[in-house]
Amino acid sequence: MSAPAADHNAAKPIPHVPQASRRYK
Repeated sequence: MSAPAADHNAAKPIPHVPQASRRYK
């Protein structure tokens, strides 16, 4: 968990999750 949330999101595309997306952004 060294990289930021944004980096993790880009590296690992997550499924359709509006709730999670809001938290990550």
